[in-house]
Amino acid sequence: MRKDSLLFVVSEERLLCGADGEAFNILYQKISLSVNALLKCESCMGYIYKEFPFLTVEVDEEKESLIMNWAGSFTSGQYREAVTFCMDLVASKGLKFWLANSLNIGQIQPDDQRWTSKTLLPRLSELGVKKVAIVVPEDLDSHMAIAAIMVNGKEAIKFDMHYFVKRKEAEEWFKLPDITIHP
Repeated sequence: MRKDSLLFVVSEERLLCGADGEAFNILYQKISLSVNALLKCESCMGYIYKEFPFLTVEVDEEKESLIMNWAGSFTSGQYREAVTFCMDLVASKGLKFWLANSLNIGQIQPDDQRWTSKTLLPRLSELGVKKVAIVVPEDLDSHMAIAAIMVNGKEAIKFDMHYFVKRKEAEEWFKLPDITIHP
């Protein structure tokens, strides 16, 4: 086997990316992933933990990071299910960094914006998340919705938050020391 090839293994509903192997399609616990689905991963820094039709969730446990790659429209129920799934993942794995790659996010409804401000932001603070990075959407309405979420939830925020144009910039920011003091 070549040293520069990759091994993809499905285990307990997650996809692991590692060196020294070849890509395989594996069916495990009713999960069927194709090589094409694997190629959607923007970077194999960690592994694709779960895919929704509108969102790919990546986890890098070494870097204590959760990355949400939004890609399309969703219903209110789907949005809340996905965000709750990610909150639970942060809690169970003790992750400290939350990256919302919202470049291609669908429209977030006003009720979901309020829910996010009142539910997600306080929960991330309670869980000890240190930094939240948001890659801003191209769509102006979605951009404004995300800004409203953050403004309306600012009282509950105990983490550093920053907007970015590119995912790579956000990942680099995670590496910098936390210098903000929160009350």
